Amino acid sequence: MNKNNNNNFNINNININKLKNYLPENNHTYFFIIIAIVLIVLIILIIRNFLHGASMYQRYVKNVFFREIDELDGKPLDVSGSNGFNICIQGEKTDQTYIENKFLHIKSDYLLMFWVKLESEKISSYINEAKLDVDLISFENTNKTKYYPKFTMNIMNNEMSVHVKDDTIKSKLYNLPYDEWFCLSSYVTPDHMDIYINGKLVKIIEYKVDISTLSIDNHQLKIGPYPGSIAYLQVNNDSSYFNPASVYKEYLVYKALIKRYVDNQYHDSYKITKMRNPHHDNGSYNRVKKTEKPNICSN
Repeated sequence: MNKNNNNNFNINNININKLKNYLPENNHTYFFIIIAIVLIVLIILIIRNFLHGASMYQRYVKNVFFREIDELDGKPLDVSGSNGFNICIQGEKTDQTYIENKFLHIKSDYLLMFWVKLESEKISSYINEAKLDVDLISFENTNKTKYYPKFTMNIMNNEMSVHVKDDTIKSKLYNLPYDEWFCLSSYVTPDHMDIYINGKLVKIIEYKVDISTLSIDNHQLKIGPYPGSIAYLQVNNDSSYFNPASVYKEYLVYKALIKRYVDNQYHDSYKITKMRNPHHDNGSYNRVKKTEKPNICSN
């Protein structure tokens, strides 16, 4: 029994003074130098692990904004007004029409998904005011000269353009639905972009972007204005979502929430028994640190 105990190493049992006695007098200096080097290496490893953890947090964060219709009595955010609108970020309403990258954690590859409703009545007003080309959404620098990416739309021709790096149009999509919700998703990388409409891959765009020249940390996600509403915008940095099957699965999750809201509007319009609010697991929206608040604000 005593033999086994002696074989168990315990760092707390080390007596530095006794250990020095086993060294020649002229080697004490070398001994303390070695100890100092070991401690420095340990400190470096601890700092490295901490920074690696922060990097992994940025890599695997999933953030969802514009959750106004989580509650059945809520209304989706109208982004058509020229006077701006309020964006809810971590429980605080802001009067800015963009979301800073410090809340998005975009570094390189990421999935952007959001729901749009283009409304005929508002489109008519835009056309009467000669506002034919509108911005849907744009991840841009503060000078609005670099995009990763930007989606614009000609509402007269029902033509959506995709811009990457600068204002040059990389591709176009046509015949997007009016007066009904649809989901636009894009998997963005430095050399190509996969574009999905309602969870289905419709186009792959190839290009070349040097991420180091974009200064992405200083970018912001600019919303609208356009003649309609937005809901359930998510920015996802988890690579496990960067495939068609996962994109479609995410689409189905929010499709069910959109349908619930639309059905409730029908119930209200025709005085049918009011629907009840189901309980949602907030974790399905945000995989972020518990200290960060969800993007929900009281009306």
